[in-house]
Order: sequence, then C-alpha cells, then structure tokens
Amino acid sequence: MRPVLHAATLAALALSAPMVASAATVRLDPSDSGTTYDLLADTYGFAEVFGLGTEGATLTYRFENTSDRSVALALVDGNVLQNTAAFVDGLTFTVGDQVFDFASGVSDDFFTSLTVAAGDVVDLVIRFGDVVDNASIRGKGATTATFTVEAAVVPVPAAGLLLATALGGLGLARRRRATGA
Repeated sequence: MRPVLHAATLAALALSAPMVASAATVRLDPSDSGTTYDLLADTYGFAEVFGLGTEGATLTYRFENTSDRSVALALVDGNVLQNTAAFVDGLTFTVGDQVFDFASGVSDDFFTSLTVAAGDVVDLVIRFGDVVDNASIRGKGATTATFTVEAAVVPVPAAGLLLATALGGLGLARRRRATGA
C-alpha cells in the first residue's frame, strides 16, 4: 500500500520550504540608478565595463523586502577589475552598513550577506571616479565592476515544528486505522 500525502502534510511542506528568487536575472543598468526593486521578484546582476573617459558618478539601487518575513540578501560574484584602466579616487561599493573600498588601480573580489527585515529597504550604492589610463596600455583600457544580488525568505523556525506535528498526526491516524481494522 502506497502512503498518501494529505493536505496537512502538503501545507507543512510548503510552509517549511524557503521562498527564493526566480531563476531569471535582471540586469541593473547604470541608467536605472534610482530605481527600486523587489528583492524576491528576481535575481539581479550588475556587469558594467567603464571605458576610458567615463565620468565619475554615484549609482544607487534600492531593494525592498515586500514580504511579511525577513529576507536573507546575498551579494555574490562581486569583482572590481582595474588592470588596463583605473577609477580616479577608486571605487566604493556600499550595501546597507557594509562598505567595500577599492583604491585606484586595485582589483579584487568581494561578497557579503545581510538580513533585510519585512517591509524594509536597503540601498546599494556604487561611487567611482573618472576612468583613466592605467599606464600599462595607453588608450585601450577599461575597468569593470560586477556583482549579483540574490535573496530568499528566512525560514520560520516554527515551520519545522508544524511539519513534525503534521507527520506525527498522520502516523497516529495510520496507527489507529491499523489497530481498528
């Protein structure tokens, strides 16, 4: 006899699984600076090549937690590359209260995570100086900055208890049925 999943079990399983952003990645374009994004609607990616002569700027992207639970925000695959060109005065990347500074000509990776409470917003700010030659390759250089923003609802600890209770109830009902038959 095959076990049957009851509605209580299915509901407990659904509640215990964390919600995650969809598989699609929305590109954060510099021209969209100032836009607000729903953290759980998608995964967001920034990959920009800044050519020689690009003027310094500040780019701001706002992420909102529209759910009724806390969201774990992960910033992954972050990279600043200044090999053939450099940002005058460097590049500063800020998310929440975390700051990553890259001096002019310095290349490095970065990542971080933080929790965004229900209904809260977090700003992701990129400040950089003008892009100039990095002495190694005259007139052909560029800098790059990349990162990906992913988010998932923080699982509610009570969901595990709900699942255990539902499974225990099903086991008890099955036992009663077996002894009564």
